[in-house]
Amino acid sequence: MTGGGADAGAIRPGRYVGRSVRRVEDRRLLTGCGRFLDDIRLEGTVHAAFARSPHAHARVEAIDVAAAAVAPGVRAVLTAADLAAVPPLRSDPMAVDLCRVTEWPVLAGDTVRFVGEAVAVVVADGAGSAEDGVDLVAVEWAPLPAVTGIDDALRPGAEIVHAGWPDNVLMRTAGGGGDPAGAFAGAPVVMAETFRSEPVTGVPMEPRGCLAWRDPSTDVLTVWSSHQTPHVLRSLLAEALAYPEHLVRVIVPDLGGGFGIKTHLYPEELVVAALALRLGRPVKWVQTRREDLACNNYCRDHEIAVELAADADGHLRGLRVRIRMNAGAYALVPGFGAILEATGAARQILGPYRVGHYGYEAEVVVSHRVPRGAYRGVAMVTTTFSMERVMDLLAARVGLDPAEVRRRNLITAGEFPYRNALGIQYEPASFVECLEAGLAALDYAGARAEQARARAGGRLLGVGLATYAEFTAPSARALAWRGIVRVPGFDSTTIRVEPSGTVRAYSSLTAMGQGIETALAQLIAEELGVAIEDVSVGFGDSSLSPYGSGAFASRGAVVGGGATILAARRLRAKILAIAARALEAEPADLVLGEGRIAVRGAAFRSVALADVTRQAYMVGPVALPEGMEPGLEETVYHDPPIQSISNGAHLILAEVDPATGGVRVLRHVVVHDCGTVINPMIVDGQIHGGIAQGLGQALSERAAYDEAGQLLTGSLMDYPLPRADDLPHLEVAHLETPSTLTVGGMKGMGEGGTIGAVAAIANAVADALGPAGAAVTRLPLLPERVRAALATR
Repeated sequence: MTGGGADAGAIRPGRYVGRSVRRVEDRRLLTGCGRFLDDIRLEGTVHAAFARSPHAHARVEAIDVAAAAVAPGVRAVLTAADLAAVPPLRSDPMAVDLCRVTEWPVLAGDTVRFVGEAVAVVVADGAGSAEDGVDLVAVEWAPLPAVTGIDDALRPGAEIVHAGWPDNVLMRTAGGGGDPAGAFAGAPVVMAETFRSEPVTGVPMEPRGCLAWRDPSTDVLTVWSSHQTPHVLRSLLAEALAYPEHLVRVIVPDLGGGFGIKTHLYPEELVVAALALRLGRPVKWVQTRREDLACNNYCRDHEIAVELAADADGHLRGLRVRIRMNAGAYALVPGFGAILEATGAARQILGPYRVGHYGYEAEVVVSHRVPRGAYRGVAMVTTTFSMERVMDLLAARVGLDPAEVRRRNLITAGEFPYRNALGIQYEPASFVECLEAGLAALDYAGARAEQARARAGGRLLGVGLATYAEFTAPSARALAWRGIVRVPGFDSTTIRVEPSGTVRAYSSLTAMGQGIETALAQLIAEELGVAIEDVSVGFGDSSLSPYGSGAFASRGAVVGGGATILAARRLRAKILAIAARALEAEPADLVLGEGRIAVRGAAFRSVALADVTRQAYMVGPVALPEGMEPGLEETVYHDPPIQSISNGAHLILAEVDPATGGVRVLRHVVVHDCGTVINPMIVDGQIHGGIAQGLGQALSERAAYDEAGQLLTGSLMDYPLPRADDLPHLEVAHLETPSTLTVGGMKGMGEGGTIGAVAAIANAVADALGPAGAAVTRLPLLPERVRAALATR
């Protein structure tokens, strides 16, 4: 398995790399030729629907399925007793001070622990018939007290979520580096503030779903799923079902968005696969939008208390944080849940700042809410929000401009490779440079002058800054450190050059709208000197693609792209070795491009790539060099460095309506650095999408609950997503500081739009409110909260 090192180094811009090449997948998707999960039709398919709990916490006294079982079209109704052979989803422990294990039953038996937990499944000839059958499942409930929030779960005498536990603590750990106590002792400036974030979810255009069928002729169980990690899903399914893994095939068709929420194993996949084995027929389940909002994981149910010590001139001396997070009812499998968020927050909150002394405590609790898990940006959104608010509060305390207090504390170019208080090494980045470029692009002085004029006229304008470090593409070692032991960490690519000279590749990544099909095709075309039209890239089939981790944590270009470059370079070396014999030249003297191999400086001495590839497959008149194996195919498994670190700066000009508390973003400037940029258009698109989701979290999106744990935002009428007209024109600029560790110099970049947007919008709103802005400590910034802050002026 490869890492960085010898093959690391930035790719130079060429015919394809560094160019805004039109996405190769768009023709298929925009003309209605995409094939999503619900587009797959198999003869004899039956449909599943789930009966779910209306209570956050209750005993299941009895379930009567008699009426449902005889309803028109219904084939079967099953409860927990019928699927007793399917084990619960058991979370993985972690080597920290305290870490307990939860077991999430695929169908709840005697107790439900969140609204939406499934207690029965109805199988019918059609989806409508299955849903009608669910309405006839009669459950006798005995409601129990529920704990919902973090404080509620930790109060003395709180209802215990999992029987046998002494309290509701799922995980607890502490750590740090340097001398935090010494840094705080006698510090001229000591500040403390607590920041809270309410849970949000991804709301993908395509909800989750799966289709399973066992082929009786081969015993192969094929599971089609809208999932981000097909190989991991295959392994987990095989283990849980006690079915031979080589007879399990997972196919991910076109995926209508993932955003992290489709990285987990949910009970529905196990139930549908078990039903396919049991019934001998294809079984399909497609989530409704109401199920999406009730039953998919939420993220960022966080509380971060920050203590800061600084000198009178605004230089940071030390930081102490207490991180508390709500896991919901169960820890997710694999471990992309609240434990990952808490340990990640502890490691990432220092971000781009020079902090020599740091201490943290992290605690995760269980509650009677739907499980919390991955969503774009994970904990970096709330740690950046917390740290950037603190920096603005520090600026106000010491009488500095918010930009200046950042200049004094950002890690500078001359300090790399920089090692922070936890011993985490940063590769070269452009923290200061991104901030300065953003200030120039916004015309910061002009924005402040405009703000002053607006205030004189009674308008509330605010300028918000956010700088951040985006920790991306964790390696196997980094994942294991944070308790994720069932995700391999590496990714892989197989590339085959056909006898015709065209190229076919298969990647362990998953395409979910992020443009990875185009990006990998660009890398292959660049390395092999072929037209991008002659390259095809396949994803999402565990039987065709080599094993790997899939798509999450902004790892596509770094890990999958690294594997792709290395495989292409191996093929390139073989192609040049074959051509060298025909051209009577050394391979180092040959140039590959435009479908030909030529001697450098003597283009008339050349051979067509297609002639070389036919020779490689021994279908031409010229034999291969002695001892060389035939064929042109390479597979590379690539485990990246411990992590890559992108960075950027967001600058916001926003206006607050004092009458309504509504917020309107007038300008949004982003300067982003993800190392080598493969396709600027795709990077811009990822930033735009991330900003849209960040705007939602900052201003409107949240899961709201009543005291009994009932979800109050179970439809898009109550869970307001941003609309296109809520966003301003987005101004994006790129800096490139290539990674010194990754193959090609790429860094991950899928989450920076969200990470930076939330903090910058919050700071802009706080700035617009003037002294009342100190109250901006809770997300989202709902109009009633903004009005309440204004009332304190």
